[in-house]
Amino acid sequence: MELNTPVPRKLPRQICPICAVEVEYIDRYPRYVCGACCDRAKSADGRVLTFGDVIFENGAYRPIGYHALYMDTGEPHDSHECFIDGIRCLADQAHFGGIVIAVADMWSSMRIVRNEIDD
Repeated sequence: MELNTPVPRKLPRQICPICAVEVEYIDRYPRYVCGACCDRAKSADGRVLTFGDVIFENGAYRPIGYHALYMDTGEPHDSHECFIDGIRCLADQAHFGGIVIAVADMWSSMRIVRNEIDD
C-alpha cells in the first residue's frame, strides 16, 4: 500500500428517531429528527409551529436567537417543547445557527443505529 493512499473512512449510521429514515450523522445531536418530521411539529394543543433564529427586518436578516411561532396566527409560542406524531421533542438553536429539533426522551430515540457504513 502506498503511503499516500487514502484509507476508506467509516461513518456511523444515524436514523431519525420518529420515522426511521437515515439522516446525516451528527455526533452533537444524536436524537435529532429529519426535516420531514420537523415540518409536522405541533404544540401540546395541536397547533402547527414554525421555528427560527433570525428575522427579516429592513431588507436584511438579523439574528435574534431561538423563537417559535404558531403557524396559524404568527403569535409567539413561548416554549421549546413540541410534539411530532405524539412524541415529545425539544427545539433549540443549533450550535452554528439554524434550528434543531430532537426527541426529548432517550427511550423514544432507540432507533438510532451506530453501525458503520461506507463513506
